[in-house]
This record gives sequence, structure tokens and C-alpha cells, in this order.
Amino acid sequence: MTYEYGSSRFLSKKGFDVKSYGTGDKVKIPGSAADKPNIYDFGTSYEEIYLDLLQKDKALMVFSIHWTATGG
Repeated sequence: MTYEYGSSRFLSKKGFDVKSYGTGDKVKIPGSAADKPNIYDFGTSYEEIYLDLLQKDKALMVFSIHWTATGG
């Protein structure tokens, strides 16, 4: 999980209207290996991404959330 994603998710849960912008048409989030990113279309909700990542690898997701929340 990237720092931006973790921050955006936190702010979204607090009621802020969070928008993300980039130069491409996809969102890439690091995966289980450097050559295996998780790729989503822009417009995919944070909840959908979270649930997909949780389904793929719950242990990795829990570690990523903890790492992001604690600053590494």
C-alpha cells in the first residue's frame, strides 16, 4: 500500500471527499513482488480496492496497513 493510498483511505473514512489524479488511466499499487503490481482503473472506489487486496493476500494487506499507519 502506498503512503498516498493509506492517507487517502484514512481521510475518506473521516468524511473527506478524496480524489486522486495521475497521468495514466490506471492506478498501480505495489503487489506481492516488484513485477506483480495490483492495477485498477481510475474511478475504482477505495473500498473495492481494499476488498480486492484483502481477498488476494490478507497477511500482506494487514502488514501494509500497519506499516503505513506506523510510518514503517
